[in-house]
Amino acid sequence: MKRHIGVRGFLSMVLIMMAVMVAEPGWSMDDADFTFGKVEEISQDHVTISEFDPEQDMDVNVVYDLARDVILDNIQSLDEILVGDLIDIEYEESNGKKIAKVIAKDEEIYEMPEYDEGSESLENSKEGMEE
Repeated sequence: MKRHIGVRGFLSMVLIMMAVMVAEPGWSMDDADFTFGKVEEISQDHVTISEFDPEQDMDVNVVYDLARDVILDNIQSLDEILVGDLIDIEYEESNGKKIAKVIAKDEEIYEMPEYDEGSESLENSKEGMEE
C-alpha cells in the first residue's frame, strides 16, 4: 500500500510545535499525537480524514474537531484545504474527542516505493553488488 508523507510539512510542524510549547505552557508535545491522511470532509469546526489504522489493517475515516486557536502551517486559511488534499495533524485527545492543534497541508508528496514481486530478491541484489 502506498503511503504519502510530506517531509516539508512534517519539519514545519516540528518547528511550530516547539514554538507552541514555549507560547502555551498548558499544552506540551507530550500531550500531542501526530497523524496524516487524505481529507474527506472539512468545515470551520472539524476535518475528517482517511488515515491508516494498523489495528484494522485498513484506511478508516476519523473526525478531528478544530481547536479555536488551531495553528495553520503553510496555509493562510482552512479554505485552502480541499477534499482529496493530504494533510498532517498534530492533535490531543480530550473527553473522547480528537482536537486538532496544528494542521499542515502537504506541499510536496513523496510516495513510498512498493515491493514488486517480479523484481530481483534482496539476495540477488546483494550478489550483484559484490561482483
